[in-house]
Amino acid sequence: MTHSDIVPDDTTVDEGTNALPDYPFSRPSAVEMPAELHAAREQGPIIRVRLTVTGLPVYLVTRHDVMRRVLADPRFSRAAGTAPDAPAYGVDRPPPGTLFTTDGPAHTRLRRLISAKFTGARVQALVPRVEEIVEDLLDAMARTGAPADLNEALAFPLPVTVICELLDVPFEDRGEFRRWTDMLNSLDPLRREETQQSQLALVGYLARLIERKRAEGDGGGDDLITALIAAHDEQGRLDLTELLMLTLAMLVGGYLTTTSMVTSAVLTLLRNPMELRRLQEQPDLIDAYVEELLRINPLGDAGPISIATEDVEIEGVLIPAGSGVVTAFSSANHDESVFPRPHRFDPDRPANPHLAFGHGSHRCPGAALARMELRVAINALFRRFPDLRLAVPLEQLRHRPGQVLLSLEELPVAWG
Repeated sequence: MTHSDIVPDDTTVDEGTNALPDYPFSRPSAVEMPAELHAAREQGPIIRVRLTVTGLPVYLVTRHDVMRRVLADPRFSRAAGTAPDAPAYGVDRPPPGTLFTTDGPAHTRLRRLISAKFTGARVQALVPRVEEIVEDLLDAMARTGAPADLNEALAFPLPVTVICELLDVPFEDRGEFRRWTDMLNSLDPLRREETQQSQLALVGYLARLIERKRAEGDGGGDDLITALIAAHDEQGRLDLTELLMLTLAMLVGGYLTTTSMVTSAVLTLLRNPMELRRLQEQPDLIDAYVEELLRINPLGDAGPISIATEDVEIEGVLIPAGSGVVTAFSSANHDESVFPRPHRFDPDRPANPHLAFGHGSHRCPGAALARMELRVAINALFRRFPDLRLAVPLEQLRHRPGQVLLSLEELPVAWG
């Protein structure tokens, strides 16, 4: 069922829509949440907003408890969000049939094909290799000397190395890979053609990679792409488009999100020196620190969009069939009713049910891997560079504009 099947035309921008607040809300700085998020939660658990680029109206879910209900409710469809007239952040809609744009049995089938590679046991087995990668990167950072851009020294090369090894993608291709994926993260309508070209280039690259690995036959390895090829060629559980889209999702998702997490986590710790000192003295506290770092640092304000497949009433708000619904994880993770003093970094919270990785059937399948990379990177970084500090005034830090995921343009640090 597509958005068009549900409601023929619900995307006309009328005068009422023009009066709605634009979303995602603008951030006043690299370290401040939009004040509008707090105001939105005060206004209600579900409010109407207008998507900034497309001008289309959607319902914004602001509160933690309601968001969990929406994310677990099958009446809200990700698949319907791929229709040409469905609400979207950018000019183009996401492609259908992917891990992120399927529902029900179709989604379960795709998810099962990759979930076995991201179990707790498999992730734990990767720890020695991730530790080795981190130490090599920190060695290089020490040799180069201060100041250093932590994006370039650690936050980018760590996750891209890990995911390239998991997928057996040649690491020497990382330069082009980074350029392509950075464009896929763009919401700038003026760069639409460049974004489309990057997507085509990346899909073409992955198609050639799949053909190369298929030609290797049984000697292709134990990596995830080889397993997906087997699911396509031998088991018939994947068509070619699904094979390409799953590979793309793992490659892009395994890099962009963790890069953002590492830089924001390090910045938060540098801004909380007492808590940082405590972690340096008690590195076994890292699990609690990572959970709080994930809660307080949203990956982005542009939460996923689902489509109501029928009229749905939640908390007294009627969401008509065909309407777009945005789940703002950044708002849920700062919900005062769940997280007292939400703007305070507090790794001692007695409970931390954050939604950094989502909830329900679309919860991030790589959550265990991301957590592990954060644990290893943070402990090693501050062990090797105990006096690490910002190399520029805080107010000089900037987020890259027009991006789906929040990411700092750079994070200059110094030591010694």
